[in-house]
Amino acid sequence: MSHSQPPAAEGPTTETGTRASTTASAPTSTPTNAETGVEPHALVLPALRRDRRWITASHQYNIVVHARTLPALQASAQQALTLLLGAPPTAPVRVSPRSDDLDVLARARVAYDAALRQAVMNLRDQGASWADDALACQVRVADAKAAAKEPAPDVI
Repeated sequence: MSHSQPPAAEGPTTETGTRASTTASAPTSTPTNAETGVEPHALVLPALRRDRRWITASHQYNIVVHARTLPALQASAQQALTLLLGAPPTAPVRVSPRSDDLDVLARARVAYDAALRQAVMNLRDQGASWADDALACQVRVADAKAAAKEPAPDVI
């Protein structure tokens, strides 16, 4: 069985065989740190899955890297920026997988969290104990308490 390889890109090669490039057909929008749940000063790069590989690009730094796994992609992006800048970047590099299916999953999680919060709050208003709330919602007591403390999210 043959595996197609991504086209070779120009630029320096990292230790894992990825190349920094000035041409990009990878993702163009960078997700916000709030969307990815990473530290606020991190450089977050979107990652797309193509031909059995993950691909990410930074138009700000003119790099495109690819790898078979997300951890390898993150390490390669960090290496590419280090090669390009001549020193490690001041902010950590993180990759954020993107796809229509992952967007649907994210919306479902937001909707679930909102529904759990509403159910817990209604049960608490009716005088139910935390243990009863958790049992009724089929979650741990800690999760019921956490849901009650969360502000009402904006449903996507």
